[in-house]
Amino acid sequence: PVSLGPVSNRWQQRICTVTAEYYATYHPEQTFTAIQLLWSDRQGRLPIDRRFDPLMRRTQTLLNETVGAA
Repeated sequence: PVSLGPVSNRWQQRICTVTAEYYATYHPEQTFTAIQLLWSDRQGRLPIDRRFDPLMRRTQTLLNETVGAA
């Protein structure tokens, strides 16, 4: 299974700057919101599960500060 997760403002400013600026050029009345695709470990657990495989956790930085972004 996969899930979509929010991306904090800190991460959006860090990794989406060109995208946000480009988006604002053509859609000034809307704000750009990034989302993150979260993939599960072999047991189907998502990164927000405390039992999520620790080896998998190192390969997927969570981009939402409220759930432990790097």
